[in-house]
Amino acid sequence: MQARTLALGLGALLLFVGVAQGDVPWVIQHVDLQEELSLSDFHISPQERAVAIQNTTINLNPGGGISGNAPALAAFGRAAQNWQNVLGDSITLNINIDMASLGTGILGSAGSNSYYSGFNTIRDLVSGGADTGSAAEAATLGYLPTGSQFSAYVPTGFDLPGFMEATRANLLALGVPQSSLGGLGTSDGTITFSTNFAWDYDNSDGVTPGTHSFESVATHEIGHILGFSSEVDYADYVLNQGGTGSLYPRPLDLFRFSAGSVPTTTSQFTNNSRDLMPGGTDYFSYIDGTIQMSTGRYNGDGQQASHWKDSLGLGIMDPTLATGEISLIGSNDLMAMDLIGWQIVPEPATLSLLAVGGLALIRRRRAA
Repeated sequence: MQARTLALGLGALLLFVGVAQGDVPWVIQHVDLQEELSLSDFHISPQERAVAIQNTTINLNPGGGISGNAPALAAFGRAAQNWQNVLGDSITLNINIDMASLGTGILGSAGSNSYYSGFNTIRDLVSGGADTGSAAEAATLGYLPTGSQFSAYVPTGFDLPGFMEATRANLLALGVPQSSLGGLGTSDGTITFSTNFAWDYDNSDGVTPGTHSFESVATHEIGHILGFSSEVDYADYVLNQGGTGSLYPRPLDLFRFSAGSVPTTTSQFTNNSRDLMPGGTDYFSYIDGTIQMSTGRYNGDGQQASHWKDSLGLGIMDPTLATGEISLIGSNDLMAMDLIGWQIVPEPATLSLLAVGGLALIRRRRAA
């Protein structure tokens, strides 16, 4: 295990994603396309952010490899609808979808457009994003650390240069105007699935043994485009390559603590160091509750840190999904989305846990 270094103060990235399912390795390539987001690009008042008029719209733009596959299009549509049913922000997302032969062991690819900015620029958007009726947001968001208060455990040789990074979709949910993020028709991400694997496109009658639930995988991947990702995976990959780099925490990382630092008071929530180290035992914490996280493919528990802990049935963002298995969005997934900036309908406190399973990812990006 790497020595822990406490970094004070505070990205753009290129990453790839690999997945192992059972005894058969398969890969999901994940590319984050980034731009810089400047503070002068937008101004949002708390009043503007707090009001949602209708549910989020997710437009799916099919490519030539999937446009003639009616079952796959229908499954993608249901996956998008799964999120539209629970997201109350009045925004429109655009996700490109396709199917293609991706080579031996490659199940599919997924990517999201991301932006980075100064720590406080994105932190303030998350902190100011409380929605009426969310007890968890009211209890925590006002106590998120500012850039001068923020500290995190990072691997030796890594630093925090003062930036945060978020997906385009997450920033839209936080109230950044479309015009500041490329305009209304700009893509929020791309998902491509391989034509070389057996898929079951209809969850309504169960999933045929030996096949993968297309709808479950698509729902999971959309969750990452929405913003469920951790910078710990970058640190984990670079460590595995023998390198070091600069870390740009994601909104999800503002709630990531090691087992020994889980806050129980608002003061501790502000001042306790976040954990950007692979390995150990980590939790997503919102003071009144905790959800255990995976801790790294290479230097952690074997699963990417951008997921819940495996084999605990914690939600759609769990890191593994067996053939023949259906995974659904659960209350833990919605709690996380609520706290990183999405308006949830209804609020997570009123929901029961629905889901088991997820999909494993391995992130890589260029060392800084």
